[in-house]
Parts: sequence; structure tokens; C-alpha cells
Amino acid sequence: MIERNHYTANRAWHSCFSVFDIYKTYSKRQEMKIKINNEIHQLADGTTVKTVAEANRLPDKGVAVALNNELVPREEWGVHVVKDGDEIVILKAFCGG
Repeated sequence: MIERNHYTANRAWHSCFSVFDIYKTYSKRQEMKIKINNEIHQLADGTTVKTVAEANRLPDKGVAVALNNELVPREEWGVHVVKDGDEIVILKAFCGG
């Protein structure tokens, strides 16, 4: 009888485990990995360049953003959706010499 309960408990655990695997797979579809200035970040699907800029608290002036080595004009930041594997480079202007 103990052996049977042990079997039932293991079977229930395996059922939960496969549900967890499905959840992990579903969750991964909702996240993506991108590089921002050579650091890997996980973001939600549908994230725009504007969202990335706001999350990094970029100033209103003196900043340029490149998506996959192409400069993105500020007025288009809200239109460009970042995809899994993309690379963003944030360039900040500074004075000096």
C-alpha cells in the first residue's frame, strides 16, 4: 500500500511538472532577449524603442538610438517594435575635448 501511494504521489508530481513546462514555454513566447549597449536584457513582446528609452530615462536632447546599426529618428521611436535578438545602441552626446 505504501508503494502505491508513493506511485500516486509521483504521478501527481509528474502531472504538475508537465503543466509547469507548458507554462514556461508559454512565458518564453511572451519575452524576448535583446542587447542594449552590449548587455542582454529580457523584454516583453511588443516593446518599442520609445519604451526602452523611457525605461532608461533618456533625456529629451542629446541622445541617439540605433536599432540593429541603423539610426532611429526620435519621432519614430514609438513605431519601431523591438524583436527577439535585436541590438540597441544608445549614444549620448557630451561636450569636451
